[in-house]
Amino acid sequence: MEFTGGMEFSMPFGFVRSVTITPDEETGIGSWAKEDLIAHFKYFAASQSQTMNPDSMNYNTMMPWTSFAGMTEEDLGVINVHLRTLSPVKHKVERFTPLKKK
Repeated sequence: MEFTGGMEFSMPFGFVRSVTITPDEETGIGSWAKEDLIAHFKYFAASQSQTMNPDSMNYNTMMPWTSFAGMTEEDLGVINVHLRTLSPVKHKVERFTPLKKK
């Protein structure tokens, strides 16, 4: 079950879970082109994304997007190639559960 997500992190605003990054077409990154993966990371290199409120992103994640955003496109492409070598595993994970307000 490596790379299939599901690890839960308790945050002040709710629970965040890692998601699958296997090349499964339905629950993972299997439908992403290399350019999609690179663009997803590079989006977070923009200065306005560095101060985003988690609620404005429509989801929360433990992924250090801004750290990875500083990588070269070539390095991100190598990560993409590696992830494509993994066996696809269908594993739907509820990414975020907000705390219930009292």
